[in-house]
Amino acid sequence: DTDGIVVERDNTVIDGAGCAVQGMGGYETKGVDLLGISNVTIKNINVKGFVYGIRLYSSSNNTLYRNSIELNKEFGIYLYDSHNNTISENKITDTYGYTDSKGVLLMCSSNNVIDGNIVTKNDDGGIMLKGSSNNMIIMNNISDNDGWGIDLTYCSMWDGCYPTRYSNNNTIMGNSVTKNFKGIRLRVSWYNILNANTITNNSRNGVLMETASQNILRNNILAGNKYNFGVFTFHNEVRLSTYTQDIDTSNTVDGKPIYYLIKQNGLIIDSSNIGYLA
Repeated sequence: DTDGIVVERDNTVIDGAGCAVQGMGGYETKGVDLLGISNVTIKNINVKGFVYGIRLYSSSNNTLYRNSIELNKEFGIYLYDSHNNTISENKITDTYGYTDSKGVLLMCSSNNVIDGNIVTKNDDGGIMLKGSSNNMIIMNNISDNDGWGIDLTYCSMWDGCYPTRYSNNNTIMGNSVTKNFKGIRLRVSWYNILNANTITNNSRNGVLMETASQNILRNNILAGNKYNFGVFTFHNEVRLSTYTQDIDTSNTVDGKPIYYLIKQNGLIIDSSNIGYLA
C-alpha cells in the first residue's frame, strides 16, 4: 500500500470536490500527508481505508475543512509538532483496528482550533490532546465513541516526548459530548477552561479531573452519566493543591448546581438542590 495524497508545496488549496481517496490499510499509510508544510487548505475530500486519515507532521497554519474521514485504522486526523492549524466542519467516524484508534489526536501541538466537527463511532476515543497546550475545542458534536469523548493528558518520554509535556491552557467550549463510553477527562492538565459544554448520557464518567488543578468550569450541563462528576488524584500525588479548581454553581448535575467550595465557611445550602458537593 502507498499513501494517498502527499502534499509537498506550501500555499496550496486542494479541493477534492467530494472525490474519495481510498486506501487498503497498509502499514503506516496516510490518506493525506503534510510533512513540514504550511498554508495549505485540504477540503471536500473523502478519506478512507488508511492507517492515518490525514496526518500533519511539523506542519503549521493549515486548514482541514469539510472532509469526510472514515474507516481509517489508527487516527482519523493526527497532528504531531504542528501549530496554528484549523480543523473545521469535518466528519471523523469509524476509526478502528488498533488499540488506540481515535478520531483526532494532537500530540505536542499548540494553538490549533478544532471547530464544528462531527466525531463519532471511533474505537478508542473522540478527541485527545496529548502534551498539547493553548488549543481550542469548540462547538463539536462528539458521540458514540468508545473511550473518552474529549481527553486531555500528558505526553512522557515513553510516548515520544522529552521532556514530558502537559496539556495546559486549552479551551473546551460549546461541545455536545453524548453517548460515549466516557465524557471529558483532564488528566495531569492545568489551567484549562471548560465552558458551556453539554455532557450527557455517557456510559460511565461525565467529567473527571485526574491529578489536574487550577481549571475553570462554567455553565456546563451534566446529566444522565453513570458518574456525572468527579475529582481524583493519584495516590502518590495526594496534596491539597491538586484539588484546587475554579468551579461555580453555573455548572449543573441533573439540573442541580455543583457546589465546589474552597475557603468558605458558615454556608447554608439547601440539600434538596445539590447536584454535587465538595
